[in-house]
Amino acid sequence: THFLITNSGGSDVYTNSSGTSIGTFCQNSTVKLGGENHSWQKGTDDINSVHMFYRIYITGSPSGSFTDLNLTYVSSNNNNGSTDKFWQISSSNNAGGFTTNMIAGLSSGSYTIEYYYRLDGNWGGSLYDNNSGNPTNYTNTFSIIAPPSAPTISISGNLTICSNSSTTLSVPETCPGTITWTKPDATTVD
Repeated sequence: THFLITNSGGSDVYTNSSGTSIGTFCQNSTVKLGGENHSWQKGTDDINSVHMFYRIYITGSPSGSFTDLNLTYVSSNNNNGSTDKFWQISSSNNAGGFTTNMIAGLSSGSYTIEYYYRLDGNWGGSLYDNNSGNPTNYTNTFSIIAPPSAPTISISGNLTICSNSSTTLSVPETCPGTITWTKPDATTVD
C-alpha cells in the first residue's frame, strides 16, 4: 500500500489513485510533498529502508531525473507471523515531517508528478512498488496558476460610505491575498 501525500497549508491530502489530479495551486505558494508505504515481511527477510523517488515535469513531456525522498520508519505490527512496517513522511510524522516544496520554481501550467518506491532489504536486494510499469510509474497531475495581480481602483472625487452601509471586497480562494483599506483618518484596516 502506498500514498502520495501533499499539504498546501491545511491538512495532509492522501492520494493512492494513480492518474488523478491532486489539485490546482497558486504559483509561489508552498505545497509540501511526502509519501507513505507499508511493507509486509515474513521469516528472516527484513525491510530496512524505503525511498520514494519522484520527478515533476510538464504534462506530456516526461523528462528529468528522479529525486530520492527517504521515508522514515514509524512503527511495526506483528500480524499472523508477518511483520507489517509503516514508513512515512507527512506533517504528522514526528521524525521531521515534510521538507520538500514540490512546486518551488514552477511557472503556470499543467504538470505531472511521477513516482515510485524502492524498499531495501537485509538480503542485499530491493523490491519496487512502481505500478508494475503500467505504462509508467505512478503518476498524478496538478496545475499551477499565476497569482492574481492586485487591482488598482481609482475613484475621482469623494466617495462617501454612510454609517450602517457596507462594501464587500473579496480575494479568490485559489491564491492567498490581503485587502487593505485606508480610512479617512489615515489608519489602515486589513
